Amino acid sequence: MTSHKSDKSPKIDNHHISRRSFLGTTAAGSAALLSGGLATLFKDSALGGSSFPFVEATIPQLQAAMTNGQLTSRDLVLGYLKRMQSLNPTLHAVIETNPNAVSIAAGLDNERRAGHVRGPLHGIPL
Repeated sequence: MTSHKSDKSPKIDNHHISRRSFLGTTAAGSAALLSGGLATLFKDSALGGSSFPFVEATIPQLQAAMTNGQLTSRDLVLGYLKRMQSLNPTLHAVIETNPNAVSIAAGLDNERRAGHVRGPLHGIPL
């Protein structure tokens, strides 16, 4: 006798991208990169309140920019949120963001101005 187990596993609502959409997006992205669109992409990723290009910056570079006053944690959070809003409809990579992220960043900026830096990730959104 064979025993049949009923599949009672919960259904998971996955955001699927069709093969056609994936290939189209990949082709469009490749074409943009090959036609010099990469510089434009990173230029557009500069922060609204700052001209600091945060997209490819390392954590030490971000910290140096914050120490020098070129960048604030609040501006960095707003820049990342803007970038997530523009890319996430295609990538579906971000599930949730902290609704208090901007106010937390502003508090960390106040701490930095008062001379208190908690550590190497102070003001870096994760």
